[in-house]
Amino acid sequence: MSKRLLSAIKTSSSGPAGKRLALQILVAATLAGMAIGTIAGSVKPALHKATATIQINAPDLPARMTKYAEVSTPPSLEAIYALASSDTVLAPVREELHLEDLSISMLRRRITVEEHEAAFLVTIAYRDENPKRASTVANLLIATLTQHHHGQ
Repeated sequence: MSKRLLSAIKTSSSGPAGKRLALQILVAATLAGMAIGTIAGSVKPALHKATATIQINAPDLPARMTKYAEVSTPPSLEAIYALASSDTVLAPVREELHLEDLSISMLRRRITVEEHEAAFLVTIAYRDENPKRASTVANLLIATLTQHHHGQ
């Protein structure tokens, strides 16, 4: 507390009413400080969401298969999420973008995968405090996922 506030409290605390006022001022200042600290501590930076969309194609059928053969389906949403959030994909993304301040598990928690009903489209989203970094990570996730999927 400042010397001026302490001096005012001492000056006004000459009688019982003054002591009560000094205690009320002290309690009010303490409660105000706690409230400000709680609010400041609970405010989280806004997360920006960047998305990248890819088309997942069904594997090509061998020429010898007839029209009666069952057509393979593209990977499931769970399989795509598992690959996109795997260490195999996230570690190179983290390394290439120098994201040492974010752990692999933090990156994983910021990823979502959404499936579109038409044309086997899959959107991978990444959330970050920095919108440019969110976009860069989302695009690199798609590129790394595609490379891994095609075995390049």
